[in-house]
Amino acid sequence: MTDKQPEALRLANELGGYVYDDRREWSDSEYVDNLPNNYIRDAAAELRRLHEVNAELVEALREMVEWYAARDADSKILPALNQNPEIYEAMQVLAKATGEQQ
Repeated sequence: MTDKQPEALRLANELGGYVYDDRREWSDSEYVDNLPNNYIRDAAAELRRLHEVNAELVEALREMVEWYAARDADSKILPALNQNPEIYEAMQVLAKATGEQQ
């Protein structure tokens, strides 16, 4: 996993800092330019909320895999291909969510 800021948080920060008195040149869209500030703040807040929920779900899924995954004789978790279908799918989703290799 990298230290790169998640896209949802980057967008939330951009939107959250956007006000009509101090416009940033991040969008040429007239639609965005004409949105009331509360819409933009609400969108930023929702992106932050979704990022937090996503992090919680990833952690819960990681704990579930740790608990239920098949292990070898040394108690190491076997590769995804050696897991039952549900754990295999959970491991694939975790890899996608975290950018890790399986």
